[in-house]
Amino acid sequence: SHLGNTRLIANLVPKKNDRIIPFENMVINLVDTSYGDPKLGILKMDVDNLGAIFAFGMEKQRSLSKFLTLSRMMENFFGHELMNICVEVSKKMNSNISQLSDNESMFYINYAGGDDLVIMGPASGILELSKVINERFSEYTLNKNITISGGITIQSPSAPIRFGIKEAEEYLNQSKTLDGKNGITLIHTSCKMNEYEQVLEQVNVFRKYIMNQDISRTNFYNMMKVLDVENMEKYYRNIPILLYSLKRNVKNKDVRQDLISKISMANMDYDQLKKLVLEMKLAIMQTRG
Repeated sequence: SHLGNTRLIANLVPKKNDRIIPFENMVINLVDTSYGDPKLGILKMDVDNLGAIFAFGMEKQRSLSKFLTLSRMMENFFGHELMNICVEVSKKMNSNISQLSDNESMFYINYAGGDDLVIMGPASGILELSKVINERFSEYTLNKNITISGGITIQSPSAPIRFGIKEAEEYLNQSKTLDGKNGITLIHTSCKMNEYEQVLEQVNVFRKYIMNQDISRTNFYNMMKVLDVENMEKYYRNIPILLYSLKRNVKNKDVRQDLISKISMANMDYDQLKKLVLEMKLAIMQTRG
């Protein structure tokens, strides 16, 4: 139908033989098994300062047509583009997806329209999807003042969904407290979207170390626990223990050097430490025990 005559509401549900795939199966079957424990990710995102953009973002003349154009652009992105992004990320995460899901998607769009969305899917897929939605949104708006923020909950697929959505909403609100917004929050940690891309790259490096058995998952987990402290004083106290443990447990010299430089980064501050712990937790989550 023609844009503007109908409200576009994206609805995309993974189905097989016209039957909706339940969450438990979705997280086990639709994502590659190398991604570790089957967890469900819940993503909630919305546009930052949309009211202000509508009120002040339209240059000098605030005409009705500009208002409608912006509003339709949002509707088109959240109601239409989003489905293509979901399919694209699904194919990237699992080349086999078309055999597993009739609509080639591993994501369940719970709600998307206007300027916000709630999407569920295998956790590792949701991590990637949130990054790609942000990239696409900035390509789509071509305006660096129009940004998007998000919150991600990671939970067991059998846990009640409504609590997960509520937590994702609280996380989204936490992202909104960041200066200039365009942030994302997960596992109690907030970062700007451009930092989040680097977080995911780092997660992949850690994942490879664990998968190649350069460091055992248990050792890596213990290292994360020792770094997951509530202040820098405890961090400083724990560093010698960690360095000793790395010397003993990591045979590959390059990997050892890299891990040493990551955990004892010069001028490490508490935000960077939190980010490192987040990267480690995500790497643990996305590897097999």
